[in-house]
Amino acid sequence: MILRTDAAHVRIVLQTDHAAIAAELARRWAEDFQPHAAVVLAAAMHDEGWRIWESAPDGLRSFLRMDPAVHAAFYAAGVDRVERLDRDAALLCSLHASGLYNGAFGARQAPPETAVGTALLAAEEARRARLGPVDDNVWRNYRLLQTWDQLALVICGHPLSRTAGGLAVVASPMGRVTIAPWPFREGEVALAVPYRRLPAGDWSDGQAFRQALADAPWQADAVVLAPGP
Repeated sequence: MILRTDAAHVRIVLQTDHAAIAAELARRWAEDFQPHAAVVLAAAMHDEGWRIWESAPDGLRSFLRMDPAVHAAFYAAGVDRVERLDRDAALLCSLHASGLYNGAFGARQAPPETAVGTALLAAEEARRARLGPVDDNVWRNYRLLQTWDQLALVICGHPLSRTAGGLAVVASPMGRVTIAPWPFREGEVALAVPYRRLPAGDWSDGQAFRQALADAPWQADAVVLAPGP
């Protein structure tokens, strides 16, 4: 979950909705990539494991604050789902899952090493050895996936402390995100970010949280992406 809180409310964007936005960015990307359908599918399902957890969340949890054992288990299960659909998409989603535990293969600071993380990295490396090869084109597509993931985080309201794939990204509170250099085919890209809103407070009771989330009406924020200076 991507959370944004104020004194009275918490705004909740599901990771699966974030992933749908990443896939929409992939569809509108100007630069060609291949295999196109598989890469778009990977963007749509790169956080598929979260669908498992979000079907019965145990409380209000930011995607940054999850029990490592729970997180690693549902990420592996998510890649299993993708593998049943498409090998090329699964290869990218496996790289994405590993990247969460090794600093995106050196692109950013890795989290502290844990037994859970080490086990996931070994299991996903074995998966890729079976699915492979991870060639230059796969690495290029993985970097694109990371860019779409980071842009989608900004669009969904999560602050970004670094550029996304070499792009300068600036989000305004008025629902406008500027990007330079401009990477899309269209002159502007309009998106809707679905979310639900709950009163701020202690949502550690999983049953109460699930019921409140189910009862909360869906809302949407309009976000416009535009070329930056």
